[in-house]
Amino acid sequence: MYVVRAGAPNFEVTNLRAKKAMATGFAVGGIVGGLIGMALMKGVDTGADLERSIPANEAHSRLASRMIERLAAEGTPRWIDAAAGGATLAALPPSAPTLVLKLDKWGIKSHDDDEDAFRPILEVTARLSKDGAVIWKAECDGDTSFARPPLPTLTELRKDNHAVLRAMMEGAIDACADELTARLLGGPMPAAAVSEKREIRLTGKSLGDVETIVLGKTSPPGLAAGRFDARFNQVTLSAADVERLRRLILESIAGQGESELRLAGTIDGRPFEARMERNGAGRARVRFDGLRFVADPDVDAFLAAFTGPGVRRVDIRGEAAGRPIERSYPAR
Repeated sequence: MYVVRAGAPNFEVTNLRAKKAMATGFAVGGIVGGLIGMALMKGVDTGADLERSIPANEAHSRLASRMIERLAAEGTPRWIDAAAGGATLAALPPSAPTLVLKLDKWGIKSHDDDEDAFRPILEVTARLSKDGAVIWKAECDGDTSFARPPLPTLTELRKDNHAVLRAMMEGAIDACADELTARLLGGPMPAAAVSEKREIRLTGKSLGDVETIVLGKTSPPGLAAGRFDARFNQVTLSAADVERLRRLILESIAGQGESELRLAGTIDGRPFEARMERNGAGRARVRFDGLRFVADPDVDAFLAAFTGPGVRRVDIRGEAAGRPIERSYPAR
């Protein structure tokens, strides 16, 4: 069987924030509308520079190589007689079984729940022909199924000479190749990582109980392994537990799908609340109320743990050195 590549679309960056800004200008119309659109676009990172970061032939090569590897692994040589990666259909004998992999569309797009986060877009059509007749055809056109949260921002995608962008697109290409291979062989489709949302409301639990329920590293897995909505009330803590509270919130961020964790109670007799809200892009907003710190540097150290991927924003309201504070990352 020969494998032929077709189609060479440009890598597209679809920025919903930029599109909305331009749409507002068009809605007003005329010179005023144009000025409004330009004003709204000012400071918006469109990501246009990323459109030239990966050539289409790299996507073709990886897609074909992945499918050939998977087909060969089935131990059925009839599937792979030859791989003509650079050949054209006209150069092949009509009677030869030929698998054409056509790259229809590829790029990245803002997530509907989080316009600062981007997911991969990939559309591929596979067609198997023999003796001039198409004997099998399938398409791979998912986007959300290719995404692995937390989804990166444009700034993160540019890091290390676009290494993050390449890794994300390679993951999407591999997933597409695996799906097409499964369809071609008539085997089971790759399982989608989708879980039901688990809801829980508990009162009077200790911090240790909450850690086990949310993070449980043994069987059964904790809530954080999937989608969840957990509320814990009347949680009694001491100042020595604040570091564990931070670690709990931080570790609960990792995961897929929309989730929420809320703890409310007291720290040394004074009310506190901690909340983590993760969106569909796998990025979270975190808020702490009622925390007390010895000095301002302690607040900075507390916030520093939340500077990694997957965190949209962290807000803290409480006290430092006996004075009221409100601190955020990124800074307002």
